[in-house]
Amino acid sequence: MAPPLSTRLLRDPGLIALTVVAVLVVGACLLDVGTSYGQLVACAIITPILDVFQFHLARRVCALPGLPRYAHRFWRAISVAGLFYLSGDLVQLATILNDPGLEENIAHPVQSLTLMAGMITICVAAMRPGDPAGRSRRDRLRMTLDTMIVSSASAVVAWALMSRPDTGSQGAGDHLLALFGCGVILCAAYAALRAALTGVAPASLAAAAPLAVSTVFLAASNILLPTGAVTDVGTQMALLLVPSFIVLAAPRIQVLQGRAGLEGQWLSLRTRQYGNLPYAGTVVCAATLVIVLATSGLGVSAWGALAGLLANVGMVIARQVLTLAENNSLIEEVQDRERRLTALLEQLRFQAGHDELTGLANRRQFTAAMAERSGDATVLLIDLNRFKQINDTYGHAAGDAMLRHVTGLLLECAGPGDLPARLGGDEFAVLAAGDAAAGEQIAARLRTALNRPARIAGRPIRPGASIGVASGPADDPDQLLHTADLRMYEEKQRSRAVV
Repeated sequence: MAPPLSTRLLRDPGLIALTVVAVLVVGACLLDVGTSYGQLVACAIITPILDVFQFHLARRVCALPGLPRYAHRFWRAISVAGLFYLSGDLVQLATILNDPGLEENIAHPVQSLTLMAGMITICVAAMRPGDPAGRSRRDRLRMTLDTMIVSSASAVVAWALMSRPDTGSQGAGDHLLALFGCGVILCAAYAALRAALTGVAPASLAAAAPLAVSTVFLAASNILLPTGAVTDVGTQMALLLVPSFIVLAAPRIQVLQGRAGLEGQWLSLRTRQYGNLPYAGTVVCAATLVIVLATSGLGVSAWGALAGLLANVGMVIARQVLTLAENNSLIEEVQDRERRLTALLEQLRFQAGHDELTGLANRRQFTAAMAERSGDATVLLIDLNRFKQINDTYGHAAGDAMLRHVTGLLLECAGPGDLPARLGGDEFAVLAAGDAAAGEQIAARLRTALNRPARIAGRPIRPGASIGVASGPADDPDQLLHTADLRMYEEKQRSRAVV
């Protein structure tokens, strides 16, 4: 039996080596080991190496057998991004080596452009996952509103960081990098929420975690470094190296999990309660506005945060209206199903107690009605004469027509309180509401009606029947039917003797 994923990750030599090297390098930067120029050179040498590893490890994920198309596209984008980063970092390394007197980190324009190109490549691939089939238009609209609500909260936070009063002295290029970092955060939030809502993602949950963390660090460095919020060279190098180290864990984890890591994990998230997640975005917007007002007063930052909060609330209201409409639709659907189920139950109940051909009560309902009677009951048992001969001579259609004709006569001759029934074949019965005399009257009317010719299959046919009448205690229906059957048989014998 294979060990659990957590054990495999903790014992993996590649992840252990990556963690040790990252702790040593980042720790040295944070402890300000060496000169500023030495730190710049060390960082410039390490980053291209990490870029090569990113390209190589992502390509290994692409080589996994059975990898879905959208996952292959995503990891291929990460490998291509590694090549973009490599080209820019090599230019940065050459620039630093050519200027031994450099004491601060100045990003080369080529490095900035390749960084943007790599991040755009990854974001485009992450925002185009495979969609699960069968989603309704309403589901897609709700998912769009949810992602817009969370993205608007991210935009408000990014605006608050971008429009701080201490960023006014920065150049247009620095503002562009900071704005790009905000955009990366928005794309990451959109991709993560989309995966949670749809259950479809190009990476497993374990592999997505380092991707998300590295994206946050990279976006934070793009926001903080150009605006001058971090002045220490060692801290600057740490901010640049941390995302490069963390992102390498993602493809390694995905390789350890294989394709199986993509199946079921995000779908299990989809089945949990994510209904409150969009409303958390509104709380973030409101909290950001309060913080901006408390720290900077009513200015551009506050007005922008207020506008974002209003937009967020508007989308939350739209989502709530959509949810109410969906609930009303579901209620109507449930009510319609209840009506159809009730009708189906009535139909089944009728079929269980009635004969399909004639619509009369069947033997089950007839005996149940007898058992419900208190005191004495009167039963008529009717057996058609020469029915088999008619059926064999003129066909089953003629036989069915004869049975329906007899059914009509039974309904005509029986009273409103009587229960006609077809017990099976050509055997009919009537549970009379009155006493034995009333039963004999019904039998007399039936004999007269059945002796009249009926046009069956284009021919005049006289049905004829033998009728037995019996009265007795209703609590013994079998005995009562047996008595009626004997009397019906006696009448049949007499009619044969006459013939």
